[in-house]
Amino acid sequence: MRLGSHLSAEHRARISRGLKGRIFSAEHRANLSRATKGKTKLRTVATPRKTHCARGHELTPDNAYIRTNGHRSCKTCHKVAGAKKHLKTTYGLSSEAFGAMKQAQAHRCLICDQPFVEGDKQLKPVVDHDHRCCPGSRTCGGCVRGLLHDKCNRAIGQFDDDPVTLRKAAEYLERKAV
Repeated sequence: MRLGSHLSAEHRARISRGLKGRIFSAEHRANLSRATKGKTKLRTVATPRKTHCARGHELTPDNAYIRTNGHRSCKTCHKVAGAKKHLKTTYGLSSEAFGAMKQAQAHRCLICDQPFVEGDKQLKPVVDHDHRCCPGSRTCGGCVRGLLHDKCNRAIGQFDDDPVTLRKAAEYLERKAV
């Protein structure tokens, strides 16, 4: 006997459309299994057996996005992919080129010569570019000057990247030193 042969074709199609990508309770699964004599397999997207993403990160409640269809994806992988996309679309840099720049600078800021700290928002490496070439937030890729601490990049940005004003600020600090 064919699966669901006691149902009309229209009814089977309606059930099929309604089941795709849905997650059901154990009781519902048992009822459906009895009704179809155990020959129907429900497609459950989120399996409790899946504990790690494809790149090996653990899928804990703190490290997983859960979609409405039950599919879980890794937050760590999303952050890495987002960072790569930001580098490419904003500065025209690949993650490899960014890494090479960091290596060439010995993992240090070009202004204060202090090391980059990945977990610290102010001391993380950011891309500095010449705003005279590309005044917006996106660059042509040719005006990238180097990597700075976020706070150092913001500081020169407050002075509109003007070396004369920055020199005057440095002279002021030296004159007014206590």
